Amino acid sequence: MRGNRYFDLQLVRDEVWGDGAGGADSWGFDNVAWIAPMAVFLLATIGTGFLVKMWSARSAQRRAVSAAGPVLGGDAVRERIRRETEY
Repeated sequence: MRGNRYFDLQLVRDEVWGDGAGGADSWGFDNVAWIAPMAVFLLATIGTGFLVKMWSARSAQRRAVSAAGPVLGGDAVRERIRRETEY
């Protein structure tokens, strides 16, 4: 056996990922990995709230539209239906 296997693995780890002493190279990815999902969730929540607010404001401005045209009262509606459905 050639040397201490644990020590060899530590050397490989230090070469690949750095020594973990808080150098500039270890700061960036760690913080991005923690902050990015939270930022995406926060922005998605704010965006959804904004869309709901816009849609509710837009629907409040609309008036009810009848496919039959202007709103007619009881007997007038029956008479119009009778005329339009005669053979």
